[in-house]
Amino acid sequence: MRIARNGTARRIGLGSAAVVSGIALVAGGLGAANAAPGPSTPAISPGSGPVGTTIKVTGTCGESPGGGWTNVKISLYFPDAFVSAHGPSTFADSSTAAAADDSYSGSIKVPATATYVKAGSSPTNPGPEVTKPVGGKIYVQVQCWLGLGAVTTEATPFTVGASKAISVKAKPAISGTPKVGKKLKASKGTWSPKPTSYAYQWLRGSKTIAGKKGTKRAYKVVTADKGKKLRVKVTAKRSGYAPATVTSKAVKIKK
Repeated sequence: MRIARNGTARRIGLGSAAVVSGIALVAGGLGAANAAPGPSTPAISPGSGPVGTTIKVTGTCGESPGGGWTNVKISLYFPDAFVSAHGPSTFADSSTAAAADDSYSGSIKVPATATYVKAGSSPTNPGPEVTKPVGGKIYVQVQCWLGLGAVTTEATPFTVGASKAISVKAKPAISGTPKVGKKLKASKGTWSPKPTSYAYQWLRGSKTIAGKKGTKRAYKVVTADKGKKLRVKVTAKRSGYAPATVTSKAVKIKK
């Protein structure tokens, strides 16, 4: 993974010689004498899932050696790969100086691809890089920052599996009066498992209706729709599942 140090990307790997008592010293200013007690190994949920899964991450940074941690960064580490995927994260008590258990919580999303380094290369002598699909076992790590220095936690494994699909049980349908000036509304349809969010795209014939008005659940019929057939595409989403999209039956707008 890539780690910023004074604005410059630095690469490190698991099992580095810089790991002391489970803490990787990734920047200057934090010596081994300041390493204990160290941060906890990140707890993650879920522990497996397909590309696109949002991993929730929690843990503690331990006692700060210099008056309170200033920042925390969640990263994904891929075997033989260096990436710069960082998720949003926040301290629960970042304002507490020298706290014994500075806790953090955040999340990071599993990307579809990662920049892999040629086998046999090292962080200090990297070989050619190539982008490949993400799969198999990857790792979650957390950096606890204090000024320009940071400590890195042990890694927690996450297994990237094949995407499970949401299946539609009943297609979305359009209701309302198919006439200029009237509003049409799309139903969500019925899915399994139940989606957590939906996206909509209205179609005039086979062409998408541009702008925000074409991406809302309700659509106000305009003059350009006269005599045309309108449909709506509904995309169902749920964390840990591949999104699924279905198109409703058409309704013809009166002339």
